[in-house]
Amino acid sequence: MELDAGAMGRACTLDTSLPEIDSPAMVSRELMRNDPQGVIERLASRGVDPALPQSWLRLDAERRAALVEVEELKRQRNEASRAIGAVKQRGGDAAAEIAAVASIKERAAVLDARLAVLEPEIAAIELIDSSFSRAFFAADQVSAPQRRSDIWR
Repeated sequence: MELDAGAMGRACTLDTSLPEIDSPAMVSRELMRNDPQGVIERLASRGVDPALPQSWLRLDAERRAALVEVEELKRQRNEASRAIGAVKQRGGDAAAEIAAVASIKERAAVLDARLAVLEPEIAAIELIDSSFSRAFFAADQVSAPQRRSDIWR
């Protein structure tokens, strides 16, 4: 089978009519987590309020802990649901297991509500201060697009 190079080239052309996305690069989450003091010091030396990255670190730690707990609650809920099925299959009363699942669901709902608040707060800090990235990139005289490792996500 022979490929038509002309047709292939047309199929692979880049549509340049699409608008360019202008999105500021940010300090990577990984860098903030692995070297928080270094990041805070570097940003502070460039005029960024140290409270901002410290708030981000606090919120991020709370978010990550909540995510871990939600996953553990899901595991417990699944385990309890299997236990309910086993008890009912034997013809027993599963009221205690059902109450345990209800308690797990309540705690998970509380955590989900907190996560729904935390995630926008974290995003707001990331967006509020694009000087995070400007401060970092200015230090090395490197443009933001060249520093792909310094992106929040």
